[in-house]
Amino acid sequence: MEFRRHLVLNLDDHEAERRTKTAALGRASEIDVIEAGSGFDALVLVRERRPSLVLLEERLPDMSGYDLSRIIKQDYPDTLVLATSTSFASADHRLRALEAGADSCLAQPCEPAELVASVRALLRIRAAEAALRESEANFRTLADNIPILCWMAAAHGGIYWYNRRWYDYTGTSREQMQGWGWRSVHGRATLPAIIERWRESLEQGTAFEMVFPLRGRDGSFRPFLTRVAPVRDDTGRIVRWFGTNTDISKQRQIQAELHELNETLEQRVQAAVTARTAAENSLHQLQKVEALGQLTGGIAHDFNNMLAVVIGGLTLLKRKLDRGQTDVGRYIDGALDGAERAAALTKRLLAFSRQQPLTVETVSANAMIADMTDLLSRTLGEHIHITTLLAPDSWAVETDRSQLENALLNMSVNARDAMPDGGELIIETVNVRLERSQAQEFGIAPGPYLSIAVMDTGIGMAAEVAARAFDPFFTTKGLGKGTGMGLSQVFGFVRQTGGHVTIASEPGHGTTIRLYLPRSEAAEARHPLQNSLPATYHGHPDETVLVVEDEDRVRSMAVEALIGLGYTILEAASPSEALGFVAAGRPITLLFTDIVMPGMNGGELASRAQAHSPTIKVLFTTGYAPDDKGRVDLSGFDTKPLYKPYSIDQLSRRVRAAIDG
Repeated sequence: MEFRRHLVLNLDDHEAERRTKTAALGRASEIDVIEAGSGFDALVLVRERRPSLVLLEERLPDMSGYDLSRIIKQDYPDTLVLATSTSFASADHRLRALEAGADSCLAQPCEPAELVASVRALLRIRAAEAALRESEANFRTLADNIPILCWMAAAHGGIYWYNRRWYDYTGTSREQMQGWGWRSVHGRATLPAIIERWRESLEQGTAFEMVFPLRGRDGSFRPFLTRVAPVRDDTGRIVRWFGTNTDISKQRQIQAELHELNETLEQRVQAAVTARTAAENSLHQLQKVEALGQLTGGIAHDFNNMLAVVIGGLTLLKRKLDRGQTDVGRYIDGALDGAERAAALTKRLLAFSRQQPLTVETVSANAMIADMTDLLSRTLGEHIHITTLLAPDSWAVETDRSQLENALLNMSVNARDAMPDGGELIIETVNVRLERSQAQEFGIAPGPYLSIAVMDTGIGMAAEVAARAFDPFFTTKGLGKGTGMGLSQVFGFVRQTGGHVTIASEPGHGTTIRLYLPRSEAAEARHPLQNSLPATYHGHPDETVLVVEDEDRVRSMAVEALIGLGYTILEAASPSEALGFVAAGRPITLLFTDIVMPGMNGGELASRAQAHSPTIKVLFTTGYAPDDKGRVDLSGFDTKPLYKPYSIDQLSRRVRAAIDG
């Protein structure tokens, strides 16, 4: 946690006692102390210096300490007040001070250590409250921006919170929706069955799932798939319910349209195929939204567990301080830890929701694993023995280096956690060729792959646990030891590279997680050139490169770089302008074109250019490989795109290679 200094104002009209308190507080490394001998002086310093805490003596020569406490809390509510007095041995006097706005009371005389502990306790409570507010704000931001309606109910069934999507759809207010106010957005015909089913869930403690219509702000009804899951504490007692409502009106419409198309299939074959494709795309989007609704259950479970730690710790802490007890460190630490983990979870969720392109490069897995061995040894500890079994002729892969490093580190840490009493971690690389049947089972293309396996001798997993290992938010670790997102991120990264992940585990016999990454053929062909030739390759004035790029600045950069490399340049801001150069018979050695452009993509442009002039070579460039490959067919060209952003050296090598074949 970030270290922060605090300014404390020590107010006491008795100079000797004031100096004793200042000396005690001054020995605390995180506290700076300023002094005041009267209530008036204290108010001036509070206004000018804004201290974190005022140490306030009850009896003052110029005003009552209770009145001063009220003024400070009225004008500067964020300032903490710790009242001290010999009269605080009486509960009535302590209550009077608390009613005047004091955050805590301390009976005098007291030991210096007790004074410092009380000040520190109040400051740490304030820090915990701030962390909790940040966590709550992050959760509300996340909940208000997911594209479904969601809400939380107390254990007895009264709903006390809805996300913003609920109010946007229903047009209701918070006051209207308190308790059982949700009944107003249901139709009379369906409401009795819904209430009966909800009461059964409340009585039996079982999950609720039902489809029924909800009225929108415009008065029309749409069908919603509603799921409600109980949230339990460590004893199994239900403490709240978390519910989601997913709009399935489009899904119903799509299903009806598909039924109609099937009935008239013979007369409308072509129209049915087109409509079915559109319907499947829409249905897939709805399934993703529904999956997001399922994820929110995991979010709510983890987040509410963390809030339970924070709220419980602060409640116990307040009770202790009200009784004048200062042995409260463990409650503060627990509350801070829960709040910080809640904030970390929401930040990881927001990061997880982004879809960013990978930074693809040629990677030697063997070299990477060798470089990581020392890091893994320090991370996993002396009780874990690391063995590497690296194939001497292992293939290179094209992947995101940092993502692969993070994946290996994540799997190794999981393996360590599965070996609490120590054990062996084995990292293995093997060249494999997937036949069509196995590749179809994995959902990837057949061919050569590099297999990277992380094996441990730990406690293993049951089959039903291993089957869910890659599900987001699924974890078997205790509170605070994992969010259940690590392996899901590994799975998503590997699938994005065109590979696959498998898991094999058995209780008492360890776990093996195996990555399959596609082999990089081009990477191996470049190795001899990198060792024997210069990094930058130049062209000749009689070699003409036609640069096609709709972004002016990107095109300008490429043109200037290629001119500097010695090529003759033609530039076009659109495919149609480029085809004008081809049709005019301009001598063109290489077509260097972006893939995604308005009106015509790079693949279509290259095909038409080569149809007119078959000797034209082609080099593609793109800024986002996964989406571009999904939209544009480049199967007819024996070239891999040059990914943006690229260096001049990379540009020079790829242009030279494309021209020379």
